[in-house]
Amino acid sequence: MIITDNLGALLTEDLFGWLKDKTMLIYLAIAFVISFVTGIVSLLVLNDFFQYLMKLMPTLVEKKVLPIEEVLNLFGTLSPVFAISSVQGIIIFVLSYFIIKRGLELAGLKGQEFSITRIIMVFILQILTSIVAILSIYRLKWLAIGFFGFVLMIIGAIFSENIIGLLLISIGIIMIIAYAIIVVINYIRLSLGTIIFIEKDRELMESLKMSWDITKGNALGILIISVAVSLIIGAFSYIVSMPSTVYLQGTMLGFTGVKDLAAFEMSFQAMIAALTSPLYIILLIPVIILSAYEIITLTYLLPLIYKLLKTKGKSGSNQETYHF
Repeated sequence: MIITDNLGALLTEDLFGWLKDKTMLIYLAIAFVISFVTGIVSLLVLNDFFQYLMKLMPTLVEKKVLPIEEVLNLFGTLSPVFAISSVQGIIIFVLSYFIIKRGLELAGLKGQEFSITRIIMVFILQILTSIVAILSIYRLKWLAIGFFGFVLMIIGAIFSENIIGLLLISIGIIMIIAYAIIVVINYIRLSLGTIIFIEKDRELMESLKMSWDITKGNALGILIISVAVSLIIGAFSYIVSMPSTVYLQGTMLGFTGVKDLAAFEMSFQAMIAALTSPLYIILLIPVIILSAYEIITLTYLLPLIYKLLKTKGKSGSNQETYHF
């Protein structure tokens, strides 16, 4: 497989190559700022949530249940988190367009200029990708596996009181799991659709079909390198998150095994104080930086894969390695 044959070069370029580019570093800074702001807002909202919860604890202990309006007010304190998370999602989605465009340029290709119309089309393309993958549009015969698996589960549920019904349910579950794997493979085969659409002014379905064709025989390679990048970044994330984790554990160490309400309230107050303390926020900065770094690397990986497969397709199957 062309991707596994060039795994080392792909990993090196994806993890480190873009760090030399000023534009990508600006995108990294933007991703960090939005993630940092979202994190701070979430911590402050979490503080309000727990404070309101502690206010309701005497009522909860006494009556064992809270009035519905109090429950709604409690979870209403979390509404800013949903709002800021939605804003973060939109910004990161738009940012991904610029990352892909710049990634194509770094790979020696070109990308279409950003516009509101094109980002809307990219959003529609994401929806189409899900539909095409779930329905196996480009290999409809596999859809029968999921369909008949679903039918067997329904029939088995009707006759579940006997061994035949249980057998049909078991077979149906196996077929549904098999089809779920097929859907994942379909998603991988279609994963370059957005890259192809941003590269040139193409139709949405044309972009998906090109992705399907160019990734033929390389789905496993795409999965392997994607998992490899995620594991590498995950390992570093675990390391850089250890100081903040140890800090929280140390703060809560004296409150293990609390039973009475007063001690429970003290432990909550200590946790809230720890979560909103300047030291904890400082300790979170490396974690947030790595989170922003992961956004760039996983997005940049797709243009690299596209360039590799596109080059391989033009030069023929005798090409053994590719240097970025």
